[in-house]
Amino acid sequence: MRTYEVMFIAHPDLDDSALQALVDRAKSWVTAAGGEVTQVDVWGRRRLAYVIKKQKEGQYILMQTTMAAPATVELSLSGDTLAVRGTAPLPWVAASASLGPPPGATHLDLSGVGALLPDELAGLERRIEGNRILFPVGSAVLGGGAGDSLRALAETFRGLAAGVAGMGYRVNLELIGRADTTGTEAANQTLSRMRVDAVRARLVSLGIPAEGLNATGIGTSQPLPAPDEAERARINRSVSFIVHLQPAARQTNGTR
Repeated sequence: MRTYEVMFIAHPDLDDSALQALVDRAKSWVTAAGGEVTQVDVWGRRRLAYVIKKQKEGQYILMQTTMAAPATVELSLSGDTLAVRGTAPLPWVAASASLGPPPGATHLDLSGVGALLPDELAGLERRIEGNRILFPVGSAVLGGGAGDSLRALAETFRGLAAGVAGMGYRVNLELIGRADTTGTEAANQTLSRMRVDAVRARLVSLGIPAEGLNATGIGTSQPLPAPDEAERARINRSVSFIVHLQPAARQTNGTR
């Protein structure tokens, strides 16, 4: 834990009740981020060094705090926007987003933060992204094994979605269809799109919301690597998955 002094300036016309509400909000922002407020000193009205928003005076408040913000996070104040950059645990990002900007800032920009999932949810994410639905040469028909894999994937997706929903986030799933180099590029592009559409349709039939599934067929343009040609062809006759996290309510927050 590190010790920080946090000073902010309130509007000079705030009465005692409104000023206390502002102080309480500042304290909640610190505690929700894992810190502790050890002392609050209200200095009262003082003259500003220069005019701010047409005001020559303001009410100064100094807080003594101990905080353990993630070491991977950097804060910078530009104008009235507090920008956060780096990576941080998803609960920390969610708590910061729900509280909004601290006193002294009008906007909180979390767009530069990569949200890290708790271990249990990260395991579900790895399980989804490690899945790959394979197809025979020249085919976009889902086999019996693919059906079992997609049922398991849908269940894992629901577990991940439920876990992040409590922190104000939703899961979007990117589906990427591929083809091997058999046939023309135009035919491979069409085939990869047919494959990804088939997987998306099956996931929707299994109860995954269509609006959370983004399907793209890329043909042979971004092949998956493999040590030999036969294995490379096999794994690229496939649909693979990438998990994206977004705030449930669109705002300027961290995404992955």
